[in-house]
Amino acid sequence: LKLLQKAGSPQHFPWSPLPPGRSAHFRAMGLKSDPNEGPLRTFIKGFLTGFIEAIVCYPTEFVKTQLQLQSKSNPEFKGIMDCAKKTVAANGFMGLYRGAAPLIIGSSGKQAARWTGYKTMSA
Repeated sequence: LKLLQKAGSPQHFPWSPLPPGRSAHFRAMGLKSDPNEGPLRTFIKGFLTGFIEAIVCYPTEFVKTQLQLQSKSNPEFKGIMDCAKKTVAANGFMGLYRGAAPLIIGSSGKQAARWTGYKTMSA
């Protein structure tokens, strides 16, 4: 049992982002969860997390989909960067977000529900 406890200690996991004894430092910075936080605030945090995730990830998903849907016999794009450059040249930067609204709304709602559900069930 002591061997298992020792193996689980932070000293045995050098890749751990928090060095031993540093949690008080991070709590002082305000990086802790407020136990009195209401469900509305948790919902908003989850919504924003999903929104940011979708905004950051969507352009790569868009380019991937364009490459998958192009003709195999007469391809329009030579690769990822070529597809992104041609899309921006033809439609502007926002062309990379064409069709993103349903995914952004869905991801935002999904994360909001997850965060709220987790916080409610773990309380």
